[in-house]
Order: sequence, then C-alpha cells, then structure tokens
Amino acid sequence: MITPSLLKIPAILGLAALIAAQMAGAAQAQEEIAFDDETITIVEKDDGQRAILLGDRELGSNWFAGFDRIVEVYDQPVALFYLGDGGNACAPSTLIVWRGEDGAVRSLNHGDDCSTPAPSVGDNGIVFVPYLLPGETAPVRNWTPLEGIETVGMLHYSPEPGTGWETVAGAEIAHPMDLLRNEALYSAALEMLGADDITDYARGLGVASEPRTRGSLISGSGCVPHNCGGADSLIIADTASRKLYLAQQRDGTIRQWPQASEWSADALALFQEFAPGRQ
Repeated sequence: MITPSLLKIPAILGLAALIAAQMAGAAQAQEEIAFDDETITIVEKDDGQRAILLGDRELGSNWFAGFDRIVEVYDQPVALFYLGDGGNACAPSTLIVWRGEDGAVRSLNHGDDCSTPAPSVGDNGIVFVPYLLPGETAPVRNWTPLEGIETVGMLHYSPEPGTGWETVAGAEIAHPMDLLRNEALYSAALEMLGADDITDYARGLGVASEPRTRGSLISGSGCVPHNCGGADSLIIADTASRKLYLAQQRDGTIRQWPQASEWSADALALFQEFAPGRQ
C-alpha cells in the first residue's frame, strides 16, 4: 500500500533537484582566466555582487568586477582585475593577484574611493598616478611583488602654464573643470575660494556635461559623484570683462563668489537657471 507521504517523495526530490540546479547556475563561472597554471573565475553571488575566485577562495568582490589584463613585473606574471561600486565618475579599485615567494597565490585590493587611479605598468613595477582636482595633492604609489605598495612621490595640482584670459575663448572646453586648467581662471578661483575650499568646490563639477556659451559667458555646472543634488557647483567665465563667477550648494543654501551684489546681470541670469531646487 502506498501512503500519501510516499507519494510526496518524487515531488520533494524534484524540488530538491531544481534548487540544486539553480544553486549550481548561480555559482557558474561567468568568466575564466588562466593564470600561472591556475584558473581564476568571476561569478555572480546571490546578492548580485560579482566575486573573483581562486577555487573556493574569494579574492575580491563588488557590484562590478572584471578582468583587466595579465602583465609581467620583474619577469613574474601578475593578474589585474577591477572592482567597483559603479556610479557616475567613480573609478574602480585594482585587484592585484600574484604568486608569492612561498608559492601561494596572493591578492591585494588597491584603492577604495572614487579617485582611485588606474594602474600603469612601468619598468619598476605597477604605478598608480592620481588624477588631481584643482588644489589637490596626492601620493604616487608603486607596487612590486617583493615590496608591495609604496609611496614614491607626491603630486600637486597645477594649471596649464602660460594660459590666460586671452586663451579661454579659443580653448577646447569639453568639461567645466577644463576652465580651471587655465592659469588665470585658476588663480582667480583660488583667490576667491582659498586653498582649503577650492578642491571641495571643484569636486562639485565632477559629473557634468559640456559647458555652454552665451555671448561672452562660458558656463558649466556639475555635481559630486554619488551626491548629485547635494553639493552641485556652477562656474561662469566672462571672457569680455575677464571675470569669474562661482557658486555651490552648501548647508541647504547656495554660496556665491564673489557676493551676489558683484555679479553681472548676465551672470545672475545663469545663476537663476542653476538655483531652482538647490536651495
């Protein structure tokens, strides 16, 4: 006699097989990379993040993960991967994978913020040269299998020498930040904002579209990566009067440099277009 509980067994077994197949599908490698007689795989985890695995060992994971390239450093193969949260204008970190002197495969995730520089392979290792914002200072770092990450120098932001108001109109300005690469405009911004404030202001131009020209005014606006609508910046350069106007969302209001009473009517008109919804 077959009891009702026995009749349920095929269904239970079928459900278990289905779950096992789904779990196997979730762990299935999306990409396989041959590295120094090993196989590194990239898989998608249950939470949607992507993981970089060596066998069952996780070397790194994030919402975006991928293979960059295999290079040689001091005649030793080194695999480079990228890991990132995603989002506007955010650079990924670099996962470095190599075989240590003891024969074990090792990994290092270099960089943990939006300004992480991309790796560049040089004669003396893998170099990370930062992209600087106006007013910023940051270290240049070098990686080798024996020494790991070391600071090899410091970079200080500098505008393009020999540029001035007379070169603004003819310059190729594809991004609002390009205006601050001009020596005269950078000096004017530095004088108004001060050394402690100019980088925070420039960060507000990080995510932006191409500037526009209205008469003698070149203007552009942007926002901080992952914080659009929170610390947006506006820049206006008047090539006729050779005046610079700056504004940024701060503490629930919009600050202006110079003060509002010193803005021209045309510059104020652009400010009025920028201001709605930002204060």
